[in-house]
Amino acid sequence: MVKEKMIQCKDGQEKETMSSTYKALDKEVKKSARKDKRRFYDNLATEAEKAAGKRDLRTLYQITKSLSGKRSTQAKPIKDSQGNPITKEEKQIKQWADHFKGLLNRPSPATRPEIPTTARTQLQVDTNPPTRAEVLNAIKLLKAGKTAGPDGIPPEALKADPETTADMLTPLLQKVWKEGKVPTDWRKGYLVKLPKKGDLRLTLQELARNHAPIDAK
Repeated sequence: MVKEKMIQCKDGQEKETMSSTYKALDKEVKKSARKDKRRFYDNLATEAEKAAGKRDLRTLYQITKSLSGKRSTQAKPIKDSQGNPITKEEKQIKQWADHFKGLLNRPSPATRPEIPTTARTQLQVDTNPPTRAEVLNAIKLLKAGKTAGPDGIPPEALKADPETTADMLTPLLQKVWKEGKVPTDWRKGYLVKLPKKGDLRLTLQELARNHAPIDAK
């Protein structure tokens, strides 16, 4: 409205006043739009983290897809430690792997923090191996629609015949419980890098600040 009046205005001084008003309003609108956009993406990132925490990969995928829009699925180049862009996918994957290995495999601290002791409370915790009934109940509580992990078995497959699944899993889970040894394959999972903010074409030192790792097994 202001812009149209400014264009149609013939008086020079009035037109200059309208121009100043238009610029001020335009600046305010753009500032408000940027603020709303930032709030929108912050809310989406929060929802994505909640979905990942619940292993709700369908919601996580939908949010990620809405963030990416119709843009190319090709990953943006990241930088090596010297600041040079890495464009080849296999080298990018290796760079991410090296980054997360360093992030998730840190050595134990030399000195342990002193934690004040309190009066011990005897907790009523069942330390017996899981029963078949417990395994069966856990299978029935699995949520459908979640992406399978590295084993390729979706929840729907486990819930197709819960009784048979419980018969197969109970002995294995009881053995793991008694021996205290977890199968190597159980330690594997898909790691999703969730962009947070800023320039995502980063060096290793900057990756941790702008990406949140989420284990989506």
